[in-house]
Amino acid sequence: MKPNRYKFLPISVLVTLMVFISCTKEPLVEPDASFTVENIEELKAGTPVILNFSGAADFITVFTGDTLREYQYYPQDKGAIVSNMTFSYNYFRQGTYTITALATSYGNWAEDSEQDVMSEEITIVDSRTGITDFLIKSLDIKGDIDQDAGTISFSMSSLLDRTALVASFFTESPDAVVSVNDIIQVSDVTPNDFTDPVVYSVVAPDGTTQDYTTDITLFFPSDEKQLFTFGMITPEVAATIDEDAKTVALVAPAGTDLSRVRVVGTSSPLSSVKIQGKTLDPVRAKTVDLSTSPQIITVTAEDLTTQDYELTTTLAE
Repeated sequence: MKPNRYKFLPISVLVTLMVFISCTKEPLVEPDASFTVENIEELKAGTPVILNFSGAADFITVFTGDTLREYQYYPQDKGAIVSNMTFSYNYFRQGTYTITALATSYGNWAEDSEQDVMSEEITIVDSRTGITDFLIKSLDIKGDIDQDAGTISFSMSSLLDRTALVASFFTESPDAVVSVNDIIQVSDVTPNDFTDPVVYSVVAPDGTTQDYTTDITLFFPSDEKQLFTFGMITPEVAATIDEDAKTVALVAPAGTDLSRVRVVGTSSPLSSVKIQGKTLDPVRAKTVDLSTSPQIITVTAEDLTTQDYELTTTLAE
């Protein structure tokens, strides 16, 4: 049988083709890209700056010129890769920045590369004058800010001292300056007299100004201070309250140790009831000593006025 001298031909052709392909490397195409900045004459802090790219490159990396994102830090990874030929970035501080774009193309199986550096200087203007949050932490008060009307509204008790309140506030611009009567304000530090409306003046980095005036609604606390219930638990005994005489009569079962009695009590809404310095409520009983009579039960209204009730405790016969 004659050998088939052609049976190895496909294998040899394949090997030759692979060698040919391995020697035919991808050619290097020099990058050709450029970019434009949208609305370059009206760039505002806090508003995205949009870059539009044209041309071609394998990769385009943008260095915004902001802190630690400048081209001078290259080749450290401080840039952002462009996708879909557009790029946006928010600048939060006023200033002049140099945007640098690095267009890179690769060839010969990434053994060779070419880079094209493009740059554009932009100026960011910060005209933001907004106060975004206003609080008086000591009173647990949060102001309602109306940006259009320039008001900061909140309510508080008429009994509270308003002469030296410290406000915590936050501005839209990190570099805005806030003052009251030409006194620079420091959040969480500077006190002000809120007896009359206080005007907070905000100056943006570009000199734009806006005033915010406090609008305080005073509410007058309740003076209700009636004792509704008073009694013992275990055993459960309710006292008799004479509202006109402001007296309370408690008759405990015979043999009760009055030196350690657990009592509960209720009073008018927004008021508190105390006996022997202990504040009572309808659920959590407090231990008191009723072995001597009379004792005083004090009800304190929301407006801090008080009403005393005289408690007499006796044992049933």
